[in-house]
Amino acid sequence: MIVQNKQKQMENLDDLLYQFTLAYRNLSGSLQDIFQPTFLQGLDFLLQTACEAENSHDPADSEHLIHLTQDKAKVFQSIRNSYLCSENNLSMADRNVFLDLTGLFERIGWTMGRIGKLQYAQKLLERSGISE
Repeated sequence: MIVQNKQKQMENLDDLLYQFTLAYRNLSGSLQDIFQPTFLQGLDFLLQTACEAENSHDPADSEHLIHLTQDKAKVFQSIRNSYLCSENNLSMADRNVFLDLTGLFERIGWTMGRIGKLQYAQKLLERSGISE
């Protein structure tokens, strides 16, 4: 059951990453300058961490992914408020794309957190010698 649930979450992640890629194409140059060093590098780090946790036999690696993907709603709200304030002079189109991308990034984090929890449960079962 864990493997099936993890597969479903991986499919959700794939869909979210595809949506993120499509939305990213609509960013203006100034917003790309914001997203490149922050969001894309953060996403790359989370994906690397998830891959390492998947290939590891140590449950602590999955715990690390879980910790990294804990609820960050306040952080994202702060980021949105900072970039959407009137001083940044973003066009309405850029504002919409920015909101779409930050929302997708947040959902990607939640999905990766669920994957981390399933990885953790799977590793504990493997250690105990119990098969699904």
